[in-house]
Amino acid sequence: MINRLTHYSKLLENSRSASTFKSLVGVVQISSGLDMDKNMEKIRHEVEQCAEQGAKFICLPENFNYMGRTYDDDIAMAQSVNGQIIKKYRKLAQEFRVWLSLGGFQEACDQNPKKRYNTHLIINEEGYIVSEYRKLHLFDIDLTHKGGVSIDENRYIEPGRDVVDPIFSPLGYIGLSISNDLRYPELYRRLVVGGAQILLIPSAVFIKSGGSHWKSLLRARAIENQCYVISSNQVGVHHDKRQSHGNSMVVDPWGDIIGHMSDKEGSFVCEIDIDYLDRVRGNMACLTHIRSDLIF
Repeated sequence: MINRLTHYSKLLENSRSASTFKSLVGVVQISSGLDMDKNMEKIRHEVEQCAEQGAKFICLPENFNYMGRTYDDDIAMAQSVNGQIIKKYRKLAQEFRVWLSLGGFQEACDQNPKKRYNTHLIINEEGYIVSEYRKLHLFDIDLTHKGGVSIDENRYIEPGRDVVDPIFSPLGYIGLSISNDLRYPELYRRLVVGGAQILLIPSAVFIKSGGSHWKSLLRARAIENQCYVISSNQVGVHHDKRQSHGNSMVVDPWGDIIGHMSDKEGSFVCEIDIDYLDRVRGNMACLTHIRSDLIF
C-alpha cells in the first residue's frame, strides 16, 4: 500500500494517457423478488433498452437475480459462479454484445455451507467473467429498540478477503464494491491509487438509511476521489419483509449528479467522459497532493 502511494502521481499520469474517450453506461433499477425467471425478464428488457441507446456497459443492482425473504432462502439458492444462473447472464452479455456489472450475486461458499458470499461480477461482451469481488463490509444493525429492523449479514454471509484491482473496460478503469462498502472511504482511495476512474457501487439499500445518507455518501466518494460513481439500486417493495430505496444515480468527478432515477423500475443511459475526469483532476490536483509520507 505504501509503495503504491509513493508512485501515485505516475499511476494517474499513466491512466490518463491510456484512456481518453467518451462512452455510454446503462444503469438498471428494478425490484427483484422471489421469482428468478421474472427477475431475468425485467433485466433482459432493460438491458435491451440500454443497448439500443448505445450503452456498451450496463450495471445491475445488488441481489439482481433474487431477493429472498429469509437468510436461509438466500443460502438455499446460492450457486457457484460457474452455475446455471450466471451462465444465463453470460449469454445475455453475448447476445447484446455488452459488458454487464452483476452487482451482487448469492455465491455458494464451499468453506461454510451455512453461509454464502455476496459477489460482484463483471462479464465482458464475449460472455467471460473478467473480474470478481466479494463484499468486504457486511451490514449489521439492530434498531428493534426503536421499532426498526435487525440485520445481521455476518450471520449468513462470508465476507470477502481481497480488494480487487481495477480493470480496464469500455468505460475506463473500473473499481468494484457493493452497497455498505460505501461507508468505508479507505476502500475507494485504495481503488483510486490502483488506477480507478469509475467506482461501481451497486446496492439494495434500505429506505431509512438510503433516504438519509445515500446521495450524500455517493457524492462524497466522487468528490474526494475525483471519480465517476455509478450506483445501480434495487427499488420498491420486494415482498412482505423487504423494501428498497431506489434512487440509482451517476455522479461525475466534480460531484454533480448527471443521471438519476427516483422510486420506479426502469433504466437510463449516461455519458462517461474520461477527458472531463482528467480535466477535473488536473485543475484541482487533490489526489497528487496526498501527504502519503505522513498519513500512511
